[in-house]
Amino acid sequence: MGIPPNYREQFPDAIRTLVGTRNGVLIAQQTAANLHVAPGDTVGIERAGMAPVDVVVDGVVDLPQADSLFQKVGAPPGAQPVAPPDNVVLLDQTRWHQVVDPILALRPDLVKMQIHAALVHTLHPAPASAYTEVSAAAHNLEARSTGGALVGDNLAAALDAARGDAAYARVLFLFLGLPAAVLAGVLTATVVTAGADRRRRDQALLRARGATRRQLMWMAAAESTVVGIAGSAAGVTAAALVGWAEFGSPSLGADVRTAVGWATASARGRDGDRRRVGAGPGLA
Repeated sequence: MGIPPNYREQFPDAIRTLVGTRNGVLIAQQTAANLHVAPGDTVGIERAGMAPVDVVVDGVVDLPQADSLFQKVGAPPGAQPVAPPDNVVLLDQTRWHQVVDPILALRPDLVKMQIHAALVHTLHPAPASAYTEVSAAAHNLEARSTGGALVGDNLAAALDAARGDAAYARVLFLFLGLPAAVLAGVLTATVVTAGADRRRRDQALLRARGATRRQLMWMAAAESTVVGIAGSAAGVTAAALVGWAEFGSPSLGADVRTAVGWATASARGRDGDRRRVGAGPGLA
């Protein structure tokens, strides 16, 4: 496989040096184990219908993304190779042309050209939306090339798995989170009902000491507002900290609209509970 001079700078995670130099003739770790060679040894590259070419190994590398690197682009699902090739030699572009150009003249079907491109990952935070966006870009490229190119979309494959996990998480939320939310509402209503008698007595005592109905209403509204805002802020902050600790992000949703929606819904629910506390029968 031939790579351009700046390939490792553009894709730093594709090739990892284990022994030897970063440039020159590099062999995969599995290849070094199969052939029992190390930097400084000579290996032969066989060519169909031609004499082999001997090269001196400059380094041994690991290929963390070998499955993606050697995938069969355009193959249907299930038709990909079971494992990447065992014997892999990486050559710089100049030496690769020296070795492969004679083969290209006689057997062009044995030589494949690939263009590796990295997308800017400013995608939609939701995996399903990001998958749709990336897949549409890949199909657009194939259409614009009028059949001259096939796209191996590794990013879409990862997002496809992520959107499946996201859908499963939604199902878990419906069956686990929703009953918990209902139970929390029932407990809140129980606490509110339990304090109703005490609040009626307090408000009756204030009325006996000269407080007007308007003053009691203002006091109840102020209390519920202060407690609701403080409780909502504490709850949202605690949720953000838990998300930061567990998932590395304080976001409450896949995007800004979802995060604001969840925070607003929780705040309104808490504020509604506090208003019910303040609006006791003793105001009548």
